[in-house]
Amino acid sequence: TYTVTATKLGCSSKSSSVAINVTNCSNGGGNNNCALNKVRLVFRNDCCLHRLNGAKIQGSNDGSNWTDLYTINVNADGGWQEFTFGNTTSYSSVRFQSSSQGLGELMEIEFYNNTTKLSGTAFATGGTWENNSSQYGYQNAFDGNAGGNFWQVSAAGTGNTIGLSSISGCESCTPPNAPSLSANPNT
Repeated sequence: TYTVTATKLGCSSKSSSVAINVTNCSNGGGNNNCALNKVRLVFRNDCCLHRLNGAKIQGSNDGSNWTDLYTINVNADGGWQEFTFGNTTSYSSVRFQSSSQGLGELMEIEFYNNTTKLSGTAFATGGTWENNSSQYGYQNAFDGNAGGNFWQVSAAGTGNTIGLSSISGCESCTPPNAPSLSANPNT
């Protein structure tokens, strides 16, 4: 709530004569509706199910410094697996980081805030992969086909990542601008 007192030539208005109420965003002014707190994925199901164990889910606001949000501590089971965790911080980029023995090996991956599926620009890093390959390109993990081709790179390690940047698909909350006031100086 803002209050205003106008003063001119020794005359002042009452301090309560003008009140402007600015309502904050319902989520407290942040963009917490974009906070990643659930991941669904399908790991390759033809072998190597142990390679999922040790993979991490991470978030970043600059694309360089990544914060661990969750570490997967189970083997893949050959179907959809869901991992929920208590993150409440919003990040502009989120990613899956392979375990030390992982080669990516995702049939599908989806990032969520509760039940809202997040979207953004897909990316991947790591060992050699064929971006244009219909068999191993990272776009396979975002194509909605859990039974088709998957994303895989040629060398194992934690440098193999896949995720989304420029996160969208969730409600954003823009704080209001400060009010501006004008008056007729002759009144």
